[in-house]
Amino acid sequence: TRAYMVPLVSDDGSRVNAVALCHFDTSSWNPGHASFRLL
Repeated sequence: TRAYMVPLVSDDGSRVNAVALCHFDTSSWNPGHASFRLL
């Protein structure tokens, strides 16, 4: 698992830091897991 933080800037100049997690190997996860249904 790896975490990423990315600064985002809107058209009006507002700024926010977005955080995302990446799971590299999900082969052992249940195919019905909520994460897959959201994709």
